[in-house]
Amino acid sequence: MRVIIATAGPPITIADTLISISRCVRPGTFQGVTVVENGKKCGVDRICQRIAKEHQIEIESLHCPAAGKSNALNFALSRVPEKSLVILTDDDVSVCPEWLTCYQKAAEEAADRTFFGGPFRVAQQTPPPQWLVPYLPGSAKGWDPDPARFDCRRDLFVGFNWAAWAGDIKRIGGADPRFGAGSIIGANGQETQMQMQFFEAGFRSHLVTSAYVTHLVPESHCSPEFALQRIESVGVFNGIRRSTAANKPTKISTHIKRWRERFLRMQCRRHKDYQSDLQDFLVHARHRRIRGFLRGQTHPDSARIQGPFLTATEKETSANLLNTSVQKPENTSCLPAF
Repeated sequence: MRVIIATAGPPITIADTLISISRCVRPGTFQGVTVVENGKKCGVDRICQRIAKEHQIEIESLHCPAAGKSNALNFALSRVPEKSLVILTDDDVSVCPEWLTCYQKAAEEAADRTFFGGPFRVAQQTPPPQWLVPYLPGSAKGWDPDPARFDCRRDLFVGFNWAAWAGDIKRIGGADPRFGAGSIIGANGQETQMQMQFFEAGFRSHLVTSAYVTHLVPESHCSPEFALQRIESVGVFNGIRRSTAANKPTKISTHIKRWRERFLRMQCRRHKDYQSDLQDFLVHARHRRIRGFLRGQTHPDSARIQGPFLTATEKETSANLLNTSVQKPENTSCLPAF
């Protein structure tokens, strides 16, 4: 078992995340935490060394020169054995003490062709306006589903609290660089794309109800502007998915694109104060969603399935590569944390 955290930019909260993981009960299969910094170096390696020494936990600090969260995840995954369970989380969460053991137990008991995930709570620095809450991304609101209503053939997990066998992740191509923070196309959701790839390959999701994390939500992520940014990003995501299904970027005439943009901008100018009014916000949201969809659907790289673990031929048939599942390791007893 290995925890992977991809990070970029100033390391504001990663120390708290690593300390919370160090306080977990560690199963015998636990190999440590890999923190991979992408883009510009910001001193994450020094923080990892300090936490590892003070809290007696194995932390591997890597640097991926290529910017982008997907590139960082793939860089870390390339160093993980196929039979290892990989838990993916972010640098702004705290985990419950049983987090590691809950995932280990679920992985040992689950059937083959399964990936895992758990619920999460949020710690908002400043609560958002009530009218804005339905339009914020799930990561800013929390998620604690009813296990009786959880659909293992359809329900997805948030990107900072899920797990899968390393070999299975590699067989679906890893994290697609078209998606995720730092994507050249501007789409978030690399974990969502990976989980959808699992479903398309015949996998099922498994809810680990006791594997809780708490996500720190800064004030800026509870604002109308952040909600609009994420709405546009979802539009880009859906546009890329549409182009991938068609196996080519969609060609939309420049005239039609300009007409749509002009029409939507005219509407937005009539509804300037989206900071406080729901109706005005919805007009801007419609504009951003369509603009994002058009960008994702027409970008030259939108239809090119990417991933470092597959050949060009395998990328076209990755859903058929999972006939042989990864052999899971034998049960091991749990050891107390230091």
